[in-house]
Amino acid sequence: MDDWVEFLRQVTDHQVEHPHLWSLVGRGGDSYDYIQRNVWMTNNGYRDFMYYSPLCHVLAQLARTSELRPSTDVLIVNPNDGINWHQDNQNGPIDADYAIRWWTAMDACGEGKIGVPEYLIGSHRNQTVKDEVAVDISGGDLPRFTDCTEYVVQPGDLIVWNTRTVHRIRDLAQATPRESALPGSF
Repeated sequence: MDDWVEFLRQVTDHQVEHPHLWSLVGRGGDSYDYIQRNVWMTNNGYRDFMYYSPLCHVLAQLARTSELRPSTDVLIVNPNDGINWHQDNQNGPIDADYAIRWWTAMDACGEGKIGVPEYLIGSHRNQTVKDEVAVDISGGDLPRFTDCTEYVVQPGDLIVWNTRTVHRIRDLAQATPRESALPGSF
């Protein structure tokens, strides 16, 4: 994966220097240095990563399927604000129970839980949250999910989760100058 990490870093630097029109839609103010959905559809480098890296092979094995269909991806560079507890909404006509999300680290992060997603372990089995995005973890059956992940990731690490898993990204005020990730969904 090391070759792919350097490749993704170069593609990301190029994308930030040459932003696509889609990066201006749904930015959420200054929450990110750069964010763009479906970057694999507008940048051949990300498309090549999706098609030719080990990513899809690994995801297919985890999902126990011979076929994957990408529904969305998001290039996120330096989330400047934390992203509170939420559950990913699913784009397109896909049932959340049959979708997985993935997150590929391009930079080391996670010390002090900064810059890396933090997941409520087992929360994909909650009965409280249906299609909402923002989640109040003190409501319904969510208080029973008390254990959280504590990932410290290195470049090239891959995190995969069920789209119903409740998670957040802590405030990145202490982050390194460039913490980039490529999350997506199949």
